[in-house]
Amino acid sequence: MKSLVYLFCAAVLVGFLTAPVVAVEVEDETETLTGKIVSVKDGKVTVMPKDGVSEEDQVIVETTEDTKVTVDGEEAEVSDLEADMKVVIVHKDKVAESIAATKPKAIMYE
Repeated sequence: MKSLVYLFCAAVLVGFLTAPVVAVEVEDETETLTGKIVSVKDGKVTVMPKDGVSEEDQVIVETTEDTKVTVDGEEAEVSDLEADMKVVIVHKDKVAESIAATKPKAIMYE
């Protein structure tokens, strides 16, 4: 009887160890856009991607009231964004979820 119990437990253990693992892939539909702001108008931010070279490469991303904006690490509003700021935008279907911008550094000449 003990042998039968051990045999059953061993069979169950082998079954668990050899069963296929089912993985569910969840697609993250967000994309990251890195570049420089060209313009901000009517809640839309036009960005020249860091690898862009012409006007045709520019990307327009819409903002919503839920878009989280920071400028130089501080909370900000879309209206605080300006041309020439470097920017990282996380968006889904060209609608911004978050925008992190940095002001251009002033160049000091001596």
